[in-house]
Amino acid sequence: MMCFVEYRSAGFWCKAEMLRDWIAEAVATAKKIPNPPAWLAPAAAYWEAIRSSARYGRTDLRFDTHVTTPERRTECERFLEALAARGLDYGADLVNTAALALVRGDRDGQPAEILD
Repeated sequence: MMCFVEYRSAGFWCKAEMLRDWIAEAVATAKKIPNPPAWLAPAAAYWEAIRSSARYGRTDLRFDTHVTTPERRTECERFLEALAARGLDYGADLVNTAALALVRGDRDGQPAEILD
């Protein structure tokens, strides 16, 4: 089953299990960050809550809700870079790379990517 992840009118498709693996890694990493940005704890709590429902269709990671200012985008980029540094498995790494591209705006105006 496939999930679509969107931020700022761009996005990507990925296998549901890849997204669930990424969410597990993102939540674990978020819990280990000392003095996290204010938006990260609520975002991680939301990701954890939707992890089991990430099966098909549109999956809203609420980047549009939590990553709303240039400062927060920079913080999110740093978080995703720290997550990548953990040595993610192949699927979670693909999702993280695509999420980082979304947050950086590298996907603006491009067709949705399919991660398989």
